[in-house]
Amino acid sequence: MGGFRENNVTLEPAINVYSREEYIRRISIIKNLAKMVQFDVIDGFFARPSNFNDPKIIFNELDSSAVHLHLMVNDTMSEIKKWIAYRPRRITLHIESPDFSDKQIEILKEQKIEVGLACNPTTSLEKIIPFLSKVNFILLLSVPPGRNGQIFSTNTFERVRALRAKFPWIVLGVDGGIKEQQIRPLVDVGANSITIGSAMFDGDAKANFEKFSEVIK
Repeated sequence: MGGFRENNVTLEPAINVYSREEYIRRISIIKNLAKMVQFDVIDGFFARPSNFNDPKIIFNELDSSAVHLHLMVNDTMSEIKKWIAYRPRRITLHIESPDFSDKQIEILKEQKIEVGLACNPTTSLEKIIPFLSKVNFILLLSVPPGRNGQIFSTNTFERVRALRAKFPWIVLGVDGGIKEQQIRPLVDVGANSITIGSAMFDGDAKANFEKFSEVIK
C-alpha cells in the first residue's frame, strides 16, 4: 500500500436526520456534489437518538459507488444483512459494537464492499491496531456517536497524528463536530478524509461544500 498523500484528501457530507422529508431533501442537495456521501445508521441503543434510514431512497437517488454507511448499532450483523444487497461502496463498523467480529469484515470483503472501522474518541487506539491490515478505512470519531451538532474534541488532532506517524499507509478519516476551522489542521496532521454533517447543511449546503473543498486543496 502507498503512503499518505495530502492531495488524496476527500470531503464527505454526512446525513443524520430524523424524518423522511429531511432525508430526501439533503440527498437531493448533495447528490450531484460529492463523490461519496456518508449515511449514519443509529439504532437508539449503541448511540442515541435513533435516526431515519431507508435504503430504497438512497439507492434510488445515488449510485452505489457513492454510498458510505456508518453503522452505529448494537446488532451489526442484522444491519449488514439489511444493506448488503444494495452493494454500497463502503460499510464502516464500530469496534465498540458488542457483536463486532472478524467475521463481519470477511463477509463484506467477500461481497467486494470496502470495510471501514470506526473508533470512538474515548477508545484506545491500541484496540484498532490489530485490524489495520484487514480493513480499507479507519474513521476516528471526534465526538461521541449519535446526534449532530456536538463539539469537536481537540485531542483528535493528536490521535490522527499518532496513527499517521505509525501507519503512514492507512486511509484515515475523521468525523464529528468538524467546522471550517478544523479542516486544514486535520489534513496537516494526517487525515485524508473529512466528514462533515451539521456544518455542511447549515445554510447553503452547495456553497458550504465548495468552500470546504477549497480548504482541503
